[in-house]
Amino acid sequence: MPDKKDFFALVIVFLIFCGIFFRDKKIIFAGFSLLFILLFDYHELNKKIDFAVLKFWYLRKPKKTIISRGSTVSVELEYEAFVPEKTSVQVIDINPKGSVLTQGNYKSPVLIKSKKGNLRYEILCRSHGKNIFPGFILKIKDGFFEREIKVSESDKKNTEISVFPKPSFIEGTFYPLSGKLTDKPAIFKSYFVKWIREYTQSDDLRRVDWKASAKFNKLFVREYTGIEKNIQTIIIDVPETEDFGAEEKLRFIKDTAGSVIKNQKKEKIISFILIAGPNLISVVRCKNNPEEILSLINSIKTVFSDKHLYGYSPKNEFDFAFKSDYSNSVREKSLFFLKMKKPHIFERQIFNALKDNVYGKEILLISVPKNDLSHLRIVCSAFDALNLKSYCFIPKGEDSGQFFRKIAGIGFDEVTFV
Repeated sequence: MPDKKDFFALVIVFLIFCGIFFRDKKIIFAGFSLLFILLFDYHELNKKIDFAVLKFWYLRKPKKTIISRGSTVSVELEYEAFVPEKTSVQVIDINPKGSVLTQGNYKSPVLIKSKKGNLRYEILCRSHGKNIFPGFILKIKDGFFEREIKVSESDKKNTEISVFPKPSFIEGTFYPLSGKLTDKPAIFKSYFVKWIREYTQSDDLRRVDWKASAKFNKLFVREYTGIEKNIQTIIIDVPETEDFGAEEKLRFIKDTAGSVIKNQKKEKIISFILIAGPNLISVVRCKNNPEEILSLINSIKTVFSDKHLYGYSPKNEFDFAFKSDYSNSVREKSLFFLKMKKPHIFERQIFNALKDNVYGKEILLISVPKNDLSHLRIVCSAFDALNLKSYCFIPKGEDSGQFFRKIAGIGFDEVTFV
């Protein structure tokens, strides 16, 4: 708010205090008169803001509405604000969540005489899917006061930007998973993992759960009951950084992986395959040494996914299972994505990773709720191609029911709520 408003507020307090102290009604009246002027000015500003929001006109023109990830989009915004002549206004455009300004400015100068203009800038959209402009902020200043108010976007459908991954398909005739789509129903079970206990002197400080410790004002460490599974190969589907609740999902993955490994024999080799959607991150093999395993689990982090599949299935023909609103809009707008006939590189990557790093005939995948589960169909098809019995651990929670419906027919032998 402007300095003169703060100065007048100080004068009002001083006058009222002096009037009460000296018992002078004229000074008290002067103080309350100034207070009335300030309140009236604030009331008038609110009326002007309501009128400005009602009459605000704009025309947004993104140069492209479909882009691949890593591309920038030029945005042009024309606007006109209807406010009285002596009232200044500033228009601030609100960019889509996750976008980064690369060029130009999304804030207009403070407008006093002419209340119309345009903004030109470029943004980089980092999140897959629909990138929606939420609206604008009008910063209006009049007399003693200044206020900001948000104006919601009225034409979201025509100004949204659809962001695709960069397609990553391969040449050649080696298609290990073609025609191996499985639709077997899964058996569902449930486990409970107790994950905190009080700290003892023999515990590793890296296992301290600081959130629980702060809550109870004592040191607590993560402790696992040990899930009874004789498994040496674990696939971890890492949460994406842009996902809602990514840190909570990551904690579930770390706790569950630790619980499974605790039950394995010390002399065994444990193989970790980390994926994030259809992106193979790393393959790690290590002995079941507590310090080595703990260090490995703690090193798991959320990632930005480079590729998504949007309904791709490993059938003989390139097939899209379009069901969501976003997928339908993709079908209408993006012919280049539909016309691809070659299998995704992730098929070859996951098949080779499993073929070279699986110990035994059982395998575990730990996953968390995601919008697109096409990559899990590919993983399950690879399990079938290598004759592996597959288990999937998923979290209990508010969205577990919806996740259950999505994962039920993907092809795991057994799905467990943990």
